[in-house]
Amino acid sequence: MIILLYLNLSNDITIYSYNKKYVYSSEIHVSQPAAVAYDINHDRIIVADSDNRLLIYSKDGSLLNESEISVNKLSKIRLAYDDRNDRIILCDSNSRVIQIFNEDGMLINMFNTLNYNSSIPSSIAYNRDKDAILIGWLGASEIHMIDSNGELVGMFPLPYHGREPKLASLRWAEAYDIVYDPNNDRIIVVDKHGSTTSVLIFDDVGRLLYIIPPYKYYIPLKVEYNTKSDSILVLVYNIKSDATTGEIVVYDKDGAFSFIAYSGLNGDTHDIAYDPNNDRIILADTRNNKVVILSNSYEIHISPSLLTIMIVPIAISVIIILRFNRVHIP
Repeated sequence: MIILLYLNLSNDITIYSYNKKYVYSSEIHVSQPAAVAYDINHDRIIVADSDNRLLIYSKDGSLLNESEISVNKLSKIRLAYDDRNDRIILCDSNSRVIQIFNEDGMLINMFNTLNYNSSIPSSIAYNRDKDAILIGWLGASEIHMIDSNGELVGMFPLPYHGREPKLASLRWAEAYDIVYDPNNDRIIVVDKHGSTTSVLIFDDVGRLLYIIPPYKYYIPLKVEYNTKSDSILVLVYNIKSDATTGEIVVYDKDGAFSFIAYSGLNGDTHDIAYDPNNDRIILADTRNNKVVILSNSYEIHISPSLLTIMIVPIAISVIIILRFNRVHIP
């Protein structure tokens, strides 16, 4: 939130607060979209759906290409876009396979993840700096890096310097979801290990930098990085309400809470992608068979001068509390 104080000629103070929000823009009807990614080179939306299709849309939602893919129907599907080599990367968790497609959706390579780890691959990301595919796992506290030929080029463990509730021993993190932050050469992980759900920020070799601690009503599901504003976007389930709903929560690059960018999402929103070219958020709403596009907006609140005494302390106190809502690891 940005707070501006304006002093007019009558010595009254008016407070203008600008909250960046994302608002509903449009949607694309797709049969149970499971995963989304954004192709920043060609301004296109990439979708994998439950009908074993890889769909490529223009930024405005016009279908450009459709190709068949072979994935396990029960799998959790993840997509990433390799903007350095113009490739689409798909992770098929139950089949334990990574598939590589060219920019038009044609399969060009496939790797069995059992070559690297016997656990279930849960997430993928692309590290442009190292030209490597990152793989996270359920059941293994590691990140593996492979090149475009499927050769293992690196691996590091994921330490979590916290404690499980009611347990005394230290534990290791599991990468339920991962994203690469190209602005700061970091890896951001959604850790859903046991009863604790956190968002962890690592450097590019696995040193833990920050922890966004769990909040009792939020279950983080997916993470994206906003390269334009250098911020972390976390898709969460809010379980406080009667019906579980989704929200997009924004944190600064070091994990301090900023604001809620969007709320009231369907509880079956399964994936999120960020479009830096147009500052938009792309969501896969599986239950409602659509891909939702959210565009940025700004809410402007003008506070009358009579409320200045009330609002200023509140605004300041909120900023102070939220800025320290993360844990730094020295």
